Amino acid sequence: MKTLICVGLLWSSALAAETGIAWRRDYGAALVQAQRQRRLLVVHFWLEGRPLVQTMNAETFAHPEVVKLSNEKFLNVKVNIDSRPELFEKTVGGRGGLAACILDAGGDVVSVLPGYADAPAYLQFLMKAEKGYVKLKAARAAAGKSPRDVGALCRLAETYEELGSPRRAEQEFENVIRLGSRGPAGDAGRFVCLGHERVARFCALRGRNLDARKHVAAYRQADPDNRVGRLDRILLTEALIFWIERRFSDSTRALEEGMQRFPSSAERDRMLLALGVVLHESGNDPKALEALGKLIKEYPVSPILAQAREQIAHIKNPPPDHQH
Repeated sequence: MKTLICVGLLWSSALAAETGIAWRRDYGAALVQAQRQRRLLVVHFWLEGRPLVQTMNAETFAHPEVVKLSNEKFLNVKVNIDSRPELFEKTVGGRGGLAACILDAGGDVVSVLPGYADAPAYLQFLMKAEKGYVKLKAARAAAGKSPRDVGALCRLAETYEELGSPRRAEQEFENVIRLGSRGPAGDAGRFVCLGHERVARFCALRGRNLDARKHVAAYRQADPDNRVGRLDRILLTEALIFWIERRFSDSTRALEEGMQRFPSSAERDRMLLALGVVLHESGNDPKALEALGKLIKEYPVSPILAQAREQIAHIKNPPPDHQH
């Protein structure tokens, strides 16, 4: 009897390992199935010859909890980026060779996860999208019901950003700017300022410094007295723009001004991370390590701690022939 039980357990484990996530291979067919079943669709983008792709397959996608949640709550499809570059650009964008995104039945991008993710990070990605999709549907419905309500449109944009769908958030914030600019001042003007601030940041994060500058200038013109209260974020965005343009001293100045004027800013941890990167690339590693160490000490639960530690490791153990 014990032998039969052991054999049964081994067989069950082997079957689970063999089955794993029920990956589809045809994106079009998977989207049709998602529409028919009204389920969210996980699209995993990959490229041949990337070690991290193999690591995710062997570890992340083999994790029992990942397999269970993926199969119970989602449909899943793998797409080689080389075979569908236009789909990758539309949903994720950038130059990466590894990413995942979650689409709803209409093909709208609910959330994006660029790069490699271990099992805990991938589970968080899935659970956040599943739970947040209810809020997203409500925000969509509210914006659709009141198409001239700038506030409802702004809340929709913010919901996309919360879920990790930056391109869709940027699109909706641009709609906020267009709609709000046609209406009277007051609340509409405040939402327009918010739109300029967020679009400026999205542009800067994607290396579009000229577009970012236009929105920063529009924000400063519309809110010279910082009544909307986003100047700390604007200063960080300006620092990112200067960093893209290799103007390290100007970037450092903007970050130091932001931290001095707004010591309680919700983005102070990000300012410290940016300062560490900028100081390192300008050749001041001692000050860079000081800024990154302060981030870790003062913000022990910050979501960007891993990036700070990676930057410290990079500074202390630079690759051969490393230069900026």
